[in-house]
Amino acid sequence: MTVFSREETVINLEDAEFDRARAVLVGGEHGVDQHGESRTFVLRERSCHCEIVRPVALVYDRQRIRMTYKDNANWISELAGRDVAPPKREKLQDLIDSRPFWLSLADLTDLPESVEVHEGLTLWQRGETTLTADVYVPAGPGPFPLFMHSHGGGYCTGSVMNDRKIGMKFAEQGYVVVNPEYSLSPENPFPRAVEDCLYAIRWLVTHAAEFKGDPTRVVVEGGSAGAGLSSAVILALAGEGGPLDEGDLAGVPVPIKAAILWYGMFSF
Repeated sequence: MTVFSREETVINLEDAEFDRARAVLVGGEHGVDQHGESRTFVLRERSCHCEIVRPVALVYDRQRIRMTYKDNANWISELAGRDVAPPKREKLQDLIDSRPFWLSLADLTDLPESVEVHEGLTLWQRGETTLTADVYVPAGPGPFPLFMHSHGGGYCTGSVMNDRKIGMKFAEQGYVVVNPEYSLSPENPFPRAVEDCLYAIRWLVTHAAEFKGDPTRVVVEGGSAGAGLSSAVILALAGEGGPLDEGDLAGVPVPIKAAILWYGMFSF
């Protein structure tokens, strides 16, 4: 299956780009060039309104050409807004050692001023580990729907600080957000992170009134590893999967109304 992107632009007739675009036309106002781009032109007075449909792969190739690097530093530098050199990731220990680097990329600028931040709350004493989380509360009387954001990082890296800004952005839109500092592998192997996130959303439901939240409306969301953990939480709440340590909140119902899963690894 080929996926296409669509864009519209206005090209002045005097512009050299219009001459190039006109050269690929076949049969008048519509044409397809050798790259698979389809262009439809509508002439209006002194301008040409052009709709371009192109394969997504072509969009990616052109973006890659414009970028400075040809490796992972490419997109990481774009996200960081500066040139960075990511640490090597050849061995498991390399992932552990890379955690300070990923933490250094946390963007804590221009945080929403209207959002109330409860930082590093202790949710669950688990013996060898302690589950903590941030809670972000929007301005206003509420009650607001509840929202769990789980950060990414390949289950081995990443932290609450990396995703504080996006969590606060969600809160700014009217959600009470819990951002759990779940256990990382390999020190804390599966399913400990799943158990942490399951406990975190149940904790938020239980404490909803303290943060102007509505425990009858719950959203789970996450990207990459966070998407996988969110999916696992949904399955666990439905009684799927193997046995888990659910702590003292075992059996607390969580009425999930929506899930937002960004580029995770799924097998549904």
